[in-house]
Amino acid sequence: MYDMAARLVAMRAVRIGRVLAYSPALMLPSSALQTFLLLTFQWLERVQYVRLERCSVMLIQELALQAGVAAKTIRYYETIGLLPAAARGPNNYRRYSARDLERLRLIAGARRIGLPLLDVAEIRRARDTGQAPCGHVLAALARHLSDVEHRIADLLSLRTTLAELLAQGTALPQDDVLGEQCVCALLKAFPTSRDAGHESLAHSHD
Repeated sequence: MYDMAARLVAMRAVRIGRVLAYSPALMLPSSALQTFLLLTFQWLERVQYVRLERCSVMLIQELALQAGVAAKTIRYYETIGLLPAAARGPNNYRRYSARDLERLRLIAGARRIGLPLLDVAEIRRARDTGQAPCGHVLAALARHLSDVEHRIADLLSLRTTLAELLAQGTALPQDDVLGEQCVCALLKAFPTSRDAGHESLAHSHD
C-alpha cells in the first residue's frame, strides 16, 4: 500500500522537471505517529531527494504511549476540557493527530512537576488561541515554587514537632492502659495550632 502511494506521488512529480528515472523507496515508520515517503529523483547532473511527510492517525493507546500517560488520564483531560473531544472513526474509536500529541505532552509535563490544573488550563488556552504561553508558564512556575517552599517550611516544622513528641513519649510509661500518663496523652493534648503546639512543647522541656 505504501509503495503504491509512493509511486502515485512520484508520477505526479514527473511533471515538475526533466526526470529521467525515479525509484520510490519507503522509510518504514518507527511508530504510528509519523510516516515518511522518500522519493528519489535522478537528474542528469545529480540525485535529488524529496521527503514528503504524511501524519497518520493515532488511537488512544498509541497516544498514551507517545505521551507517557495512561489512556484513562487522556479521557479525564477530555472530560474536564484540557483536551478537545477526540474525533471518532467509523468504528467509533477515538482518533488523535500530531497536534493532539503536542498538546498532551505540554499538559503532561506541567502536571508531572505539580502545576495545578487551573494553571495548566490557562497555559492551554493561551496556546489554543495562538498566543505564546511562555509568560503564563513562567508565572505558574513562580507560584508553584513559592508553594513548594512554604510546604518545605511546614514539613521542617512538622519534623521538629514529631522529633519532640517522640523524645517525650519515649520517656513516658508504655503500659498505661488508660492513656493518661503516656504518649497517647501527649497526642490528646496536642493543640490544633502548630505554633501553640510548639510553645506547649517548649514549656514542657522547661
